[in-house]
Order: sequence, then C-alpha cells, then structure tokens
Amino acid sequence: MQRLRSLKRRLTAGAAPFALATALSFSPLPAFAATDGPTWAPTASERLVKLPTVYLKKSIDRDFQSSGLAAAIRDRTDELGSTQQAILELQDAMEMAEGEVRIELKHQLLAHKQAFVQALGTRIDLQRREAETRAKLYEKLLDRIGAEEAAMTPARQELVAAQHLARQRFESAIGDVDMDVFGSGAEMSRYSEKYAENRAAIEALAAKIAAHPMNRMPVFDGEEMDRKTYLQRLAEDSRTTLALLGQEEELLGYMGKLVALDAMALHDEIATAQAEEQGIDPDQAGVELSDAARLFLN
Repeated sequence: MQRLRSLKRRLTAGAAPFALATALSFSPLPAFAATDGPTWAPTASERLVKLPTVYLKKSIDRDFQSSGLAAAIRDRTDELGSTQQAILELQDAMEMAEGEVRIELKHQLLAHKQAFVQALGTRIDLQRREAETRAKLYEKLLDRIGAEEAAMTPARQELVAAQHLARQRFESAIGDVDMDVFGSGAEMSRYSEKYAENRAAIEALAAKIAAHPMNRMPVFDGEEMDRKTYLQRLAEDSRTTLALLGQEEELLGYMGKLVALDAMALHDEIATAQAEEQGIDPDQAGVELSDAARLFLN
C-alpha cells in the first residue's frame, strides 16, 4: 500500500516531464537558436578550394570531427546507446515481475523511454545543424569556383591554352636539344649520362604524381566527376540528409505520443490498485449528482 502511494507521488511529481512527452507527440521539436549550443563554422578558404578534389571532402570531414558539434553528436549517440540497453533490460525484467515490482519497473521503463526521446530529439537537431552547415559550405565553394571561371575572359582562356601548348612543345623538344649538346651513342660523356638519369627520374616522378590517388577525380556510378560536379553532388547529398531528418522527426513525434499514452495508462493502473486496496469500486466512486440533489429537497 505504502509503495503504491509512493509510486503515485513519483508519477505525479513527474507530470511535467510526461507533459513534455505529450507535447513532443503533437508538435515538432523547437530548433535551437543559431547561437545556442555547440557549433561548427568552416570557411570556404582559398586553401580548401585549391585542395585535390578527392581530398576536399576528407578535409571537411576532419574539420567537422574536431568541432564541438561533432562531439555533441557523439555524446548523444553514446547516451542513446546506453539508454536503449537499459530499456531492453527493463523489458526483460518485467516479463518475470509481478505486482508492485512490475509497476515499479514500468515507471522506470517510462522514465528511460522519455530520456531516449529527448536525447534523440536533441541529436536530430544537432545533425540538422551539420547538414545545413555542409550545404552552405559546398554552395560557397561552388560560388568561388564560379567566380574564378567568370574571371577567365575568352582572351585569357585563349592565352592559357596557347601557353599550355607551347610548354608541351618545349618539353618534347628539350630532350633532343640536350642530347645534341652532350653528344650521343658511344661518345656520350659522363655529363650526358647523368642528364639522362636525371631526366628518367623526373619522368618517373611526374608519372607517379599524375597517377597519385590524390590527383584522381572522384568516381560516381562509374563516371569521373570534375570539382564543380562533385561539389554539386555533395550539396545535393546534404539536402537529402535534411529531408531524412525531417522524416525522423515525424517518427520521434509518434514515439513521444506512445510515451505519453503509456504514462496515462500507468497512472490509471496505480489509481485502480489503490482503490481496490481501499475497497472502493473505481466505477462507483464519488457521489451521484441526482442523489446529492435530494439532500436539498428534503
């Protein structure tokens, strides 16, 4: 009897948290203000723009992982994991419990479910911040690339192309010129031999650089993507993530509603158990108004 009254007091004292769960079931979670909580503020710097395309996202990911926002997401994920484990253990314990012990376990289970919903809501909000920040960063990088391309007038582009062709012709002819200077065949001096060795080493290094993984273009669906297309793809992925987070918020709302309904059911179960112990029929408790009216008529 005493334990039932204690449980009822605890449930009543927890009315505010359970009211929050009810609110979660009918309305979306309020977003934090831009200045609240952990943040991540990457910049579309010149260094980032000049990075090899395949290294671009890795650099952004590493910057994010060192931010306070990433740490907060990891904390919420760890909290969700431990809370989920506690819920599973309580559900197993309830299968073997009876009476007041079962009611106590139900109360603990509700408290853990409420904590799970709140932690999940916080993580969704933090993940939304990450996705929004990534989308804005990719769009800024695209703007910088677009500005650089716009700055290349047709005359400038023609000049750069002519310089590139001239450099290729020079590099193809320089070997022949040097060999004429140093001599060839059996008459090659030690200087020409050394030059040939250096030339071979340079060509090997150049080939190695050209084939280096950092100089490769990202590949999606079997096709290579240039820097601009790659950034557009990353921005699109961030917007897709935002859409999925919106769907998760809807799932969270249903979870909160179930927590609220379970709390109401537990409150009713405790009230019914108290009434039965006191010998009161819950369906007949109280005074009928028609009976009370006779008190005034007589």
